[in-house]
Parts: sequence; structure tokens; C-alpha cells
Amino acid sequence: MSNKKCSEEPFSLIPAADDYASRVESKPSLLPRPRRTGSIEARSSSAEARSRAPLLRPPHPHANRRSRSQQGDGERRTGVAPAATPLRSATSSLRYTSTPKRTPSEERKGWQASLERALACVTVRDTRPLQNQAWQRAQASRIQDALAARSPDGNVVALVRPLTIQRFVEMTGVLLSALMRDHRLTTDNYVARLPHLSKRLLYPGAMTKSWLSTVNTLHTFPQALAFLAYLVDIVARVEVPVDDDWLYAEKDNLARLQRDYFRECWIRFQEPEPQYDDLIEEYVHQLKLTLGDNDEKIAELRAATEQYRVRLDDELEAAARADEARRAAMRADLQAALRAERTARVATRASIDEHRTRLRSLHDALRAADVKIESATAESLQLRQELQAQPMSVAERTRLLEEVDYANRVIDSQRALADQVGKMVIAKENDLALWQKKALDACIEYKQGLIHLSADPRHADLAALAIDEKELMGADCAREVGAALDTLKRKHTALGEALADLERERRHCVRRRAATLEETRTALDEARSTLQRERLSDEAERARDAADATEWNQERRRLTETVEALRAARADCAYPHDQLAHWEAQDREWRSRLADLRCRVVTRRAEATDALRPAREARARMVLDAIRSLHARLDELTLRGEVGVSSSR
Repeated sequence: MSNKKCSEEPFSLIPAADDYASRVESKPSLLPRPRRTGSIEARSSSAEARSRAPLLRPPHPHANRRSRSQQGDGERRTGVAPAATPLRSATSSLRYTSTPKRTPSEERKGWQASLERALACVTVRDTRPLQNQAWQRAQASRIQDALAARSPDGNVVALVRPLTIQRFVEMTGVLLSALMRDHRLTTDNYVARLPHLSKRLLYPGAMTKSWLSTVNTLHTFPQALAFLAYLVDIVARVEVPVDDDWLYAEKDNLARLQRDYFRECWIRFQEPEPQYDDLIEEYVHQLKLTLGDNDEKIAELRAATEQYRVRLDDELEAAARADEARRAAMRADLQAALRAERTARVATRASIDEHRTRLRSLHDALRAADVKIESATAESLQLRQELQAQPMSVAERTRLLEEVDYANRVIDSQRALADQVGKMVIAKENDLALWQKKALDACIEYKQGLIHLSADPRHADLAALAIDEKELMGADCAREVGAALDTLKRKHTALGEALADLERERRHCVRRRAATLEETRTALDEARSTLQRERLSDEAERARDAADATEWNQERRRLTETVEALRAARADCAYPHDQLAHWEAQDREWRSRLADLRCRVVTRRAEATDALRPAREARARMVLDAIRSLHARLDELTLRGEVGVSSSR
């Protein structure tokens, strides 16, 4: 199932492969946190096997006591050092890896706790467009229809935004009642229970206590709507009628074929004279089609196999095949040698080009070095000549050095001043960035306010006053903000005048309502007096009707008792006749079935006799042959005995 089309089809329970990406960059992880090492019941046997206790340990009489890691935790908690551990003996080299036997607690044995531990690492990303207005309208319509279908009278309060906490809890409870028996969801505990229930239901969105506690606000309406839509999809998926094909695998056609055959045989068995030959033929035909057992195809494959076998046995074909294989091997060797030669040629050409490039670069570097040497030599000669021709004294040189030192100090002070100015510029830039951020936040709040106001059709024209964040620092932004502010002021003035008009109208309505109320009270007093008189007359009429009804009820009770007595007598008389007719029909049905069964038994006996006759004849012949061989052996033994007696005499 896919959850891409949120408004047309139910949300998927089975996410796509790309939905399993981690949500660490935007949302807190749902992975289980590491448990404390000091707890005994919270640690599994695998965690104990990976604990800090050594595995190479000789069998100890107290092996089922606390492990060394737990002793270390106890030492850290209590501050008391344990008793000295006996030294390991080198006589035993066994690897003692048996984990201690511990019985888990009752709350960890339950299937719900096991399911929560199994689902703790399941992370699914919600890709539904929660902020899309069209999607919200479609989901609201779907939720409204689902709740109306579940309502006894079909009337449901409209789903308006924002939801109230009571309404949200009622909708969630109605949908959860179709998924679990006892959800115990109230306005007091829904903030604590819904995150656990959503994790068990594999809800892909963010279910946090922050938006649950403020579910009656506008900014949490999309999250609440998404959760209700997910529950509607889950309920629709759960209430889908179960199909018989779900009991079989996707390609288990053989099991489906057997199921259909048994069903047809059972239906045929209910008939008076069932015949199964056509069902057996149809089953065998479908079984052959399913298993691919086609006699014509088998014959064709056998003929083709014989032809290929004859071709393979032909010597000329074998010689030609050997020659072709030899030529193919020679061709492959030549192609491999050609590829190796081409590769070597390309490598040689690349090496030659590399050496040429390197030689060219060395020549260029040599020419540049010669040019630099010549220019340095000429500059050195010029400096020597200038130095020899310079008539500068020591005092003048000292003065020039002091001027240079002073100029350097001036440059350092100017650099320090430039650094200070740079720091001030950076501070001003930071202040400017802060003001830009504040202006951006104010612009965002301004746009949010316009969005809330433009949601009302009466103020839909205010959406045109929105200011883009990208144009916030522009030169024309102040003019646009001023124009928008003037428009809002005019709107505020108009709304104030409208509010004053409404207030005056309300006061007028209050005065008119008070006058109408006084008139209504007078009319009600008159109606009460009239109603009192009518009530007294009605009570007298009811008393007379009650007396008449009592007499009629007594008469009807007497007649009902008489009719019931007659019906009981009739039922007692009709019961033996009904039983007799029923058992006669049963007797006729069982006699017909018994006759049918006897015919089938006689037929099967005749078939069995015909089938066993050759075996009986063969068994009789074997017995006769054995008897004849025994007689012949007895005659031979008799003759031998007579010969022996005569010889002994």
C-alpha cells in the first residue's frame, strides 16, 4: 500500500523503502534509550553476556549470584568496597559462558510489552501534505462520512476547525473502539495514552504531548486531522471482508485447485445419486495445466531431444565443432595479444609525451633562470655604482632612519585604529543582522495574522497586503509597509464603526426583546390558567378511561388464557403427528441411501473380485507348482531311502 495519494485511497500501513530514512535532522529519534546497568529485570541475557564481567572464569559455587558488573554498580552506589575476589586458577581452561537464570517480571512477559519493545525501533516518515488545504478538506469529508456511518442515527456534529478537546477525544474513542476493546480514553488521560497507542498502531506522524495538550488551537488542527484520517484508514483496512484466497500463498495454485475440487465433490455428494467422473477428469486436466504436464509438449520435447542426440553423435558434426572451437580459441588468443599490444603502444606513447612535456618544461625553467641571473647581475652592478656615488653622511642617515621609524609607528597606530573601526563595523553589522531578524519575525507574524484574517471571506482582500520576506530589506519596503498600515487603519476604523452600529442594534434588540418577553409572560400566564383547566378535565376523562381499560384488560386476560389453553392442547395433539412424519421421511431417506450404498458395495465387490481373479489364479498355480515340487522331492527321497536300505542289507 502506498500513502502518496492521501485524498483518494487509505493511508498505507506498509511504508515504502525510502520512507525508512532517519528523522534525526528534524524530529527526535524513536530508538530505545540505553537502560541502566544496575537493574536486574531490565537487562536481558544478551546484555549480560556483553557486560564487563569476564567470560574466562572457572566454575564457581556461587556462579548464580550477582555478576561483577552489578557488584561494581553496588560499590559505586553504596561506596563500600566488596570482598576480595579469589584469584583465578590456571587449572581450568573452560569458557564459562552460561548466563544466570532469571525470571522476567510479569509486565515484561505480556504480548503488549513485547510488541512495544519490537516496535521501538520502527521509524516511518510521514509524507502526507498536512498543510495543504485541499488535502485537509478531503480528509475532513472522509472522517465525517466514517463517523456518520458509525453513528446509530447517522447524525454527527460537523468537524470544524479548531477542534475542541472533548470532540477530539470522542472522535478518537469512536475510531479506537473498532481496533481495541478497552482503550479507556478520556479528556484527563488522552495526552499520556495516545503516544503509546499511536506507537502500537505504527502512526508515521509526530505524536507529541505538546500539540495534544493544545489540540483545540488552529496550528494543531492539521496534526489532529492527520491522526483521525490515519485511524479511519486503519479501521477501513481492519473491517475489509476476509477472502478465502488470503489463506493461501500468492502462487499456491495447487492448494486452490484441491480446495475447489473438494468443494465440488462435497456439493455433488449431497445429491441423491452422485457421479464424480466428470469432476475427476476436470481436476486431472486442471492439475496437468497447473503442473505443466502436457502429453503433446512432452512428445515434442522428446522428439527434439532425440534429434539433438543424433546430431551430437554424428562424427562429422563433432569434427566440425572441434575445428570451430580450435579456431575460436585461436581467434581469442590473437585478439588478446592484439589488445595487449595496443595497450602497450598506448602506454609507450603516453610515456613519450610525458617525457617530452617534462623536457620542454625543464628548458623553459632553464631559460627563466638565465634571465633572472642576468637581471640580478645587472641590478647588483647598478646598486654598487649608486652606493659608491652616494655622498650621504652619518647624521643624515640617522635622521632618515628616525623618520622611517616614526612613519612605521604612525602606520601601526593607523592599523590599530583600522582594527577598532573594523570591530565597530562588525558590531554594527551584528546589530543590523539582529534588527533584520526582528524585522523578519515581525513580517512572519504579520503574514500569519493576515492569513488568520483572510480565512474569513469578509476579509479576503487583506491577503493582498502580504509582504515578501525577500523584499523586506528593499528600498520600497517602507512605502509598502506604510500603505499596508494605512489600509489596516482604515479597515480598523471601518470595523470599529461597524462594531458601534452592531452595539447600538444589540441594545435596541435587547429593549425590544424585553418588551416581547413581557408580552410573552402575560400570554404564558393566560395559557397556564387555560392549561390548568384543560388538565383537570383531562384527568377526569383519563380516570374514566382507566376504569374502562381495567375492565377490558380483565376480559382480554381471560380470553387470552382460554386461547393459550386451547393452543397448548392443540400442540400436544399435533406433536406426535409431526414426529411421526419427520421420522418417516428420515426412514425413507436413509433407506434410499442404504440401498444406494448396497448397490455401490455390490459393484465394488464385483470389481474387486474381477481385479483379484488373476492374482488368485496365479497364487493357485504357484501353490500347485510348490505341491508338485514337494511330491517330486518326496519321491526322490523315498527312492534314496529304498536304495540305502537295500545297500545296507
